[in-house]
Amino acid sequence: MPNGRLPYTDLYNFDRGNGAEPQSGVIIDKTGGIYGTTEHGGTDDLGTVFKLTPSGSSYTENFVYDFKGGLLDGEYPSGGVILDGNGALYGTTDRGGEHGYGTVFKLTPSGSGYAESVLYSFCANSNCTDGANPRGSLVFGKDGALYGATATGGEGVAGCWSSLKGCGTIFRLMPSGSGYTETVLYSFCATNCADGAFPNGGLVFGKDGALYGTTSKSCIGQNHDCGTVFKLKRSGLRYSETTLYNFAKGGYGNFLVAGVIFDKEGALWGTAFYGGGEYDISLGSVFKLTRSGSGYSQSFVYKFKGGSDGSYPYGGLVLGKHGMLYGTTAEGGHGNSTSGTFGTVFTLTPSGSSYRHRVIHRFTSRQGTNPQGGLIFDKLGALYGTAAWRGNGGWGTVFKLSP
Repeated sequence: MPNGRLPYTDLYNFDRGNGAEPQSGVIIDKTGGIYGTTEHGGTDDLGTVFKLTPSGSSYTENFVYDFKGGLLDGEYPSGGVILDGNGALYGTTDRGGEHGYGTVFKLTPSGSGYAESVLYSFCANSNCTDGANPRGSLVFGKDGALYGATATGGEGVAGCWSSLKGCGTIFRLMPSGSGYTETVLYSFCATNCADGAFPNGGLVFGKDGALYGTTSKSCIGQNHDCGTVFKLKRSGLRYSETTLYNFAKGGYGNFLVAGVIFDKEGALWGTAFYGGGEYDISLGSVFKLTRSGSGYSQSFVYKFKGGSDGSYPYGGLVLGKHGMLYGTTAEGGHGNSTSGTFGTVFTLTPSGSSYRHRVIHRFTSRQGTNPQGGLIFDKLGALYGTAAWRGNGGWGTVFKLSP
């Protein structure tokens, strides 16, 4: 089969008027409806939340929400959405809101549509000590609160990003009466940035109740981005941070944009946008953190070469059957041929003490290019994701890979 090894279906093409540049993955509800965000596009070109509803052998798109910007609304939702048991959607916007530095929003089913409410507008405190610019998806806690990360703000050192103080936070939004109360659980880069800076990806809860995630940098001012994998555990009324691995120590895993996942054995897996070699020649990697005594040991499972195997994995990983891992690369797939380097979907299959890499789809401009979000399985084992650009509408696609 040309351009891939699994049957590929374009489920939807964005044309800017109906959304543009989906940067994150999608979620699927019990009826097969698919939800996601586009960072741009819509009426005011400030981003959208969309729903694709199964209709026979195809899908119809409905705007769940079209962002308007200004003081009372958000702008540019780069992270995905999550769904609660009542059908409400929750997400973040990188900008907009009352102070201009992003929001957490809720979309509640209302009649034939959805009603939007802003749960929190960041940078309410002086110097944005409450956080600014949330970019990843949220996660629900067992306490009913929403947990997430902001890429900037907090009580860290000055000069990390533009004119803002602070290098990012982990926050909690706890339901309180008719609203939500925001608490900063941790501020990164409070001293020398050894704990990391700029958390861009989503978070995941471990079986121990701790939060795990990544930062995209850990060595400000040097010639590479580095990054960390961290653990945030509650200790009484406070939270303590543990850096599980700092790639500045020579791991050559640079610019960790996506979050991490756990496998069945409790190991952590993730991707580095750069990595696998020196900074100027590295094309990305997949890494594994395995329990080792009281800490973790790091190993590179795969280093991308930039040809037909792909390059620059921007999204995270998803775990399938038999320990197989699935992910995307934003570029690569066709080497230096005239057909372009538009990205791949790949698998990593356990093979003895190592893993075998295989490309299961290579994108073309007609199908959409540069997938940057993660993947998700449906009940039948099909994979769903987004491509950020091109496609028949010119501004990205939602796709399906059938088993």
